[in-house]
Amino acid sequence: MSLWFLVQLVVAAGCGGGTTAQPGSTVNPPPVTITSVSDACSPTTIQSGQTSQCSVTVQGTGNFSTAVAWTASAGTIATSGLYTAPTVTAATQVTITAKSVQDPTKSGSTTISVNPPPATITFVSDGCAPTTIQSGQTSQCSATVQGTGNFNSAVSWTASAGSIAVSGLYTAPTVIVTTQVTITATSVQDSTKSGSTTVTVNPVPSNCPPGSQPAVILNTPAPGATQLSGYACNVDTTTIKAVIYVLTNEWYVQPSTAAPFTNIAADGSWTSSTNPWSSIVVLLVNPANYSPAATEITNPALDPNVLAWTIYPPGPISVTFSGYTWGIKTTGNVAGDQFDPGPNFWSNDTSVVNVAADGLHLKDVQINGMWQCGEIYLTQSLGYGTYTVQVASHLDQLDQNTVAAPLFIYAAPGQELDNEYSGPGGLVPNPYNAQFVVQPYTVPGNIVYYTQPSTTQFSTQMEWRSDHVTFTSWNGWSNPPAPGDIIYQWTYTGGNIPPVGQERVHINLWLLNGNAPLSGNGDEMVINSFTFQP
Repeated sequence: MSLWFLVQLVVAAGCGGGTTAQPGSTVNPPPVTITSVSDACSPTTIQSGQTSQCSVTVQGTGNFSTAVAWTASAGTIATSGLYTAPTVTAATQVTITAKSVQDPTKSGSTTISVNPPPATITFVSDGCAPTTIQSGQTSQCSATVQGTGNFNSAVSWTASAGSIAVSGLYTAPTVIVTTQVTITATSVQDSTKSGSTTVTVNPVPSNCPPGSQPAVILNTPAPGATQLSGYACNVDTTTIKAVIYVLTNEWYVQPSTAAPFTNIAADGSWTSSTNPWSSIVVLLVNPANYSPAATEITNPALDPNVLAWTIYPPGPISVTFSGYTWGIKTTGNVAGDQFDPGPNFWSNDTSVVNVAADGLHLKDVQINGMWQCGEIYLTQSLGYGTYTVQVASHLDQLDQNTVAAPLFIYAAPGQELDNEYSGPGGLVPNPYNAQFVVQPYTVPGNIVYYTQPSTTQFSTQMEWRSDHVTFTSWNGWSNPPAPGDIIYQWTYTGGNIPPVGQERVHINLWLLNGNAPLSGNGDEMVINSFTFQP
């Protein structure tokens, strides 16, 4: 090829329509734009607290930026796109958005399904109270269910014997021997999870009274029996005990002061030895709030916190009079059973103590060849105040051996306030037939005598205060009395005024030194009413 031809080729190439810039012209780069942003996460379905890795694709022109800002409609997402799900209780759709840092108008979104953690049952337990019952009684059972997630705490109940409601209230069947019943609570959500407990069901003794109230039964003892037995009904035998007292001259706890509580077996039965007795009283008590005394003058069945009691031989232990409950004093009826005052035999026989339409009647009565006396006492302390009784019988015509006390307040030996009447030459010396006394009566100034007139309607009163006691007796039942009706009045300010707290009001009719009436006939005292004013 010639040199000329090569020169022509070069010239031809330089003169064509290409892009080669002409001398003196400017060339610009293409524009920088974001054209699209899209994101995706994997996995797209997770549970509370789990993570999903999200990534982004950014497209554009020129030297564009691929940086994005991440946001999530719930939960959190890191700058790396790692998403952490929140805790949810139901399936939740979460939107994950990647927004271009260069052009915030460009973004992409995707969704992740966040589900609550799986609902699982991990543990079921149950318990019933009380755990020991008798045939036909009920026990309330409850279940504790533990698990994860939004688990179902419902249970179904079953019992190996008897029936149980959906509420967990168990009803025991009729059993003839002590039976252990299994109570099972099973998860409704997961039947492989359950819990069980036992309830002891005891037979009901055939002589237990109907109903669900505590009761105690004493099997009829043979005369002079040294072994006693019976049943306790409708009580928790793991906490309740029997306490037995026997009566001779007063009540003595059995079998000894060192062992005053008698255990009750799971089936309700109890047994105990005893010393000689004329009457027996059996109590049901909770040792947490009842402490047996070694001896009691008053019937222990009237003690506070006694759940149930029974007495043998059967007979009344109290009367209701003038709106108050009064215990009846009793003793045995064999030689040596007498008790003060007197000492005498004291009876709850209705021929000795009874309440009629006209009031309280107390008599000295011969029963089975022995003279029996009557006394009642309040079962509560009333404290300082004014005590008044209305008498509806002659107390001025008593037998020489009869003593009538329509009102006396007894706290302890040597702590007593008395109003007493006797026949001529009896307790009250002639020529008197009545007296007011602050015990001990041997202290000078602690006793006064007066004459009770012939009347069948009079009142006697004690105004008892911390610094004085005013005794008043007057004709009729008007209160306050007219000055002309006052039979006798005495105010005591000495040092033997009893303290309050342990005192009880008593009313009695008794025989001096326990001797039979000289007339051979007993006396009677009728009290129309008793009132107390603090």
